[in-house]
Amino acid sequence: SFKDKIDEGSVIINRKMSTEVVGEFENNYFDWIYIDTDHTYNNTLAELTAYAEKIKVGGFIAGHDYAMGSWLTGIKFGVIEAVSEFCVKNKWKLVYVTADYTENPSFVIQRI
Repeated sequence: SFKDKIDEGSVIINRKMSTEVVGEFENNYFDWIYIDTDHTYNNTLAELTAYAEKIKVGGFIAGHDYAMGSWLTGIKFGVIEAVSEFCVKNKWKLVYVTADYTENPSFVIQRI
């Protein structure tokens, strides 16, 4: 559905892990990004840290699965802890959490 945008170069698809492709972008490149990590504390924190300088001042990182874990599978997530630690250490602020009751919430943090 993005064929025209891909052909004109305004949409570029990178088929790599986010932590592998990060070096291809200059600092202050993005207005915002969205991550849907593997939900572990270590990988979520690694992604946030890797992209921190790639986001413009005032820009955003959004992500999914801002929850304690999956009650159905018994798997604990580390997203909340990673986002909280990242924000405190890097002076970012949590600006939004969705109130989705049918799926796990998403979060938005802002570089200030």
